[in-house]
This record gives sequence, structure tokens and C-alpha cells, in this order.
Amino acid sequence: MLKDKNILYIVHNYTSFQKDQIEEASRHFNKVYVLVRYKLVTVIANALKLKVLQKYREENCIDTHDLPDNVEVFKTPVSYIPYGPIYKLVGNFHYKAVKKVVEENDLKFDIVHSHFLWSAGYAGMKIAQEYSVPFVVTGHGYDVYSLPFKDKEWNSKIKEVVDYADEVITISSFNKKFLEKIVKDEKKIDIVYNGFSPELFYPQEQIEARKELGLDNGKRICVTAGNLIKIKGFCYLIKAMSLLSEEYADVDLYIIGAGHEDFKLKNSIKKYKLKDRVFLKGIRPHAEIAKWMNAADLFVISSLKEGAPVVLLESLACGTPVVGTKVGIVEETLEAPKYGFVCDIKDPKGLSSAIEKGLSKSWSKEDIAQYGQQFTWAKANEKIVKIYSKLLEDK
Repeated sequence: MLKDKNILYIVHNYTSFQKDQIEEASRHFNKVYVLVRYKLVTVIANALKLKVLQKYREENCIDTHDLPDNVEVFKTPVSYIPYGPIYKLVGNFHYKAVKKVVEENDLKFDIVHSHFLWSAGYAGMKIAQEYSVPFVVTGHGYDVYSLPFKDKEWNSKIKEVVDYADEVITISSFNKKFLEKIVKDEKKIDIVYNGFSPELFYPQEQIEARKELGLDNGKRICVTAGNLIKIKGFCYLIKAMSLLSEEYADVDLYIIGAGHEDFKLKNSIKKYKLKDRVFLKGIRPHAEIAKWMNAADLFVISSLKEGAPVVLLESLACGTPVVGTKVGIVEETLEAPKYGFVCDIKDPKGLSSAIEKGLSKSWSKEDIAQYGQQFTWAKANEKIVKIYSKLLEDK
């Protein structure tokens, strides 16, 4: 059905979960066009090479390694200052940039899928209207539970996108509850969980992973990964490390990621005298993160809000138990204590206790990895491909 069809994706980045999901779906299409929002800050980050801007560098926003033959990726320049009121105008800027790329490259497509309700969602809506093709939009996180509820204008803008969409996908039941408040026709909301790439994330020998990363095999190690932003709760995790009992004084924590909280987290590490136990590793290649997860005794998620964190699924696929806060799909995924433990958000003491509990338990790497196999991108995409097929049949 789809083998003679072309699809246009409009995304904010082409890395990790957006790249993995799109490339898995590409097997079903003739041609796949991916238009990636390319911001002014990326140009600045490329030129200045400042660590605080690391996550905005092009190599961390657009990953074209191992690109399938039928996938073409286009940079879509959208210049704006990331300031609240101005961001409301970015939807139209993004649409005009997308339209220009489509026209200049004479792109032909049968369906549009945007990732994130704003600004990609708005741009996708306008393009789908103009070319009279079905429109699918996926809401991931802040664009679902935060942006629509900031004020009436934001609510109106996001409502316009989701009401026009033929299908609204989101990644957790937590997110769906927020969408139900703004989507007129709730029947068109579908939950499709994120997934992982089994080619990258699979069980490896812990000793070998630590050797490759230069880690001490005699230590107990916790790993976490994400943008260094407030909502990831890393400040609470660092405090939790300071609350570990003397029995766990040998535990090290490695934080993978970059962002504007870098300086604040360094101060927290200094404040709690943890410079020999907590390490900020910056952004690492996606394939290397699999090594870190296999090297870890525990993977930790300390977020204040989440939808369906991909790192949760990737860690389970590696056979590494997870300690996480009760956000998004974390609690339901870790419902059975065979795979990890949960604790409340903003609770360093509870997080510290869960880490100690996790480090004292004997885990079955095989059982955890087997449980994680249900979350592959291939399985997640089965539902999305059915959505595409139905919309194109009904057209």
C-alpha cells in the first residue's frame, strides 16, 4: 500500500528517537523527505565551540549516519531568538521555511507527519492544507503538557494544529490526558510508545563495556542521560548522591548530556563535595550511550516530568535495571520490581533510598533485556504504519 507513496516529515532535530522512528518507517515508503528545523543558535554553536552550546552544534542536531537510500534530509533554516513571546511567531517562520525547501526541491509527497505540536506541527498543518494531503502530528512532552496551557493565545494556536490534524499521536497515557483537554475529537488521539534500536541497544558484558570507557571495574556505577535542563531533575539526583549511606561511598554517577544547567550542576557537585564521585560527560554519540548503559549497575531517571523517555527503554534493552521517578510511562513500565524501582519527584531522600535498594539487589540481566524487547521501534511503528495506510485509503 505505501511502497509507491512518499512521506514528508517535519522535525526539530534528526537524532535519537526522531531519527530512529523515521528510518524504521522508511522501509514502508518509496521516498522519505525529512525537513529539520535549523536554528540560528546552531550556526553560532558551530562557530564558537562553547561547551554550554554543545547540544546545539549541528552534529548533535542532525545525524545522517547510516541513512537509508530512500531518505533525504534537508536543513530548514528558521532564525529567531528563543524568547517566550517571540516563539509564538516561529510557527509561521517555520512554515515559510518549509514551503521554500519544498518548492526549491520540487518535493512530491502523499502525507505529512510533524513531530512536536509547535512549531513543526503548525508548519506541517499549513503545508498539508496547501497540498491537500493527510496530516499526522505527534506530541512529545512540553508541547503537550505545558505549552497549550501557558495562556489563551498558546491554547488557541495548539488547538488549531490538533483540531486540523487527521491523527494526533502521543507517547504516553500521561500526555493523552492533557490532549483530551484541547482536542475536539478525542477519537483521533492514539498512544504510540517510543522505542529503541536493537542494533545499538542490547546486553553486553559489563567488564568489557567499562574497559572500553576507561571505567574502574571495582566501583559501583550509576548512569543517567538527558539534556542538562531543570525538568530532568539532575540537581535532585546530585543531592541524592550526597545522601547515600557510608556503605555506598564507592558509588560513582556519570551524567551524559549538555545544556544551560551545566554551571549550576557543577556548583551542586562542588557544594556536596562530590567532585570525585559525580562526573558530567557532555554529549556522547548515541552508540556510545549503549556502552554506558551496559557499564552501569543502575540507570537513573530523576525527571520532574516526562512522556515516554527513550532512555528508559534503551536501558531495559541492555538488561540494566532502572531507578526512576514517577513520571510518564516510567511507573507503569517499572511496575514489576524485577526491572527497577520508582520514587517520587523532587525527593532526593527517596531517590537515594531507591538507588541503595537497586544496588543491593541481585538482578537478572537476561530477564530485564527480554522484557525490554517489547519496546523496539519496529513494534512501535506497526501502529503508525497502520495509521498512515488508513488515512491514505480514506483520502
